[in-house]
Amino acid sequence: MSPFLKSRLDLTSSPRVQEAWAAAPPRRVGVLVCLLGFFLTSGLSAMDLAQEIRAVGLNPEEILQPVLLDDEIRAWVAENVPRSAPEVVRLKILLESLQHSEELSFEYQGGFTGTAREVFHSGRFNCLSFSILFVSLAREMQLPAFYLMLDQMESYEKEGDLIVASQHITAGYGFVRDRTILEFDVGPEINYQLAEPISDIDALALFYSNRGAEMLRDGKPEEALKMQRIATLLGPELAPAWTNLGVTQRRLNDLSSAQESYVRALEVDRHNLAAYENMVVLLRLQGENNLADEMLPLLTRRKNRNPYTYLSLGDLSLRDGRLEDAEKFFRRAYRLARYEAETHAAMGLSALALGERNKARQWLDKAVEIDPENERTHRLQRQLLLQEIPTEGGVNGASLNR
Repeated sequence: MSPFLKSRLDLTSSPRVQEAWAAAPPRRVGVLVCLLGFFLTSGLSAMDLAQEIRAVGLNPEEILQPVLLDDEIRAWVAENVPRSAPEVVRLKILLESLQHSEELSFEYQGGFTGTAREVFHSGRFNCLSFSILFVSLAREMQLPAFYLMLDQMESYEKEGDLIVASQHITAGYGFVRDRTILEFDVGPEINYQLAEPISDIDALALFYSNRGAEMLRDGKPEEALKMQRIATLLGPELAPAWTNLGVTQRRLNDLSSAQESYVRALEVDRHNLAAYENMVVLLRLQGENNLADEMLPLLTRRKNRNPYTYLSLGDLSLRDGRLEDAEKFFRRAYRLARYEAETHAAMGLSALALGERNKARQWLDKAVEIDPENERTHRLQRQLLLQEIPTEGGVNGASLNR
């Protein structure tokens, strides 16, 4: 089942719009809210956007426009969404038509940031690309659709040595003081009234940043670098774009440029935790361990919900023999990602270091059940095995996570 199928539309708009919505056919409504970084909003015409692209020194004809549609898509919209219905009703019908159409079949693929045309014709989408398709179709019908970002909601997942941070986005339509917001059930209670729109050119920048990150994951760092540089030219005030550029530069072993990019990200947003985290990694690569250790406390802010930050802090504490601190950090990581093998294995490593071998074995069993191939799970297995091998004097040996 696609992630956007369990959802609801919250009418935070005028009574006029609510009455129109009530008159709509009683069918289940989907969503345009997704968990993957980056978003698009209304505002500029194609000509205006081209002028802004040219103003930052880029050729609009060489920039991929993800919102463009083709004749087949326009025909599908005309056939499935009546032009005479009230705006909010057309919005509902559009969303349901995308979800329940017999001719369309969508499959979620988290690492695929497609254009509107690519999503429509391939059926593959991630949250950003489905959002682009939806907003493009809404605008085709002259509906004032736009995108909203919620800073207080982030998710994290690990792909190799990359930690992917995903911000929460949603769509809305109408005007600032009279708008309808599409809500998505993602777990914690979210105050959607705190959502803020972003500009078209910033959205385009983040589309490029997303694509660059995907190229980096696919082992194409040189191509990723080109995309990330375009992203920072389009959106120089976007901290995520600078952070992604820095990660790409680090992968290419251009450490000085990576550091400059992280600094720029922090100049734009001094609360950007991803930039701090990547800076700590970079300082360790440069041998600046003391400075990296000084920065680590900045990552323990209450708003930091990245479990991998706390795993790193726990590893550092364990290495230095601060076992209680390690247990505290690992437990915080576990609370943030209790369905990940890595956090279960970390709790096992902490228990083993504290001499609680039975607890460590229990944590290992849970980690293996979730992901037997996880590297930290393998580490816990090795250390438990070492303790089970008798030493020459008949006393079990012990090994701390180093």
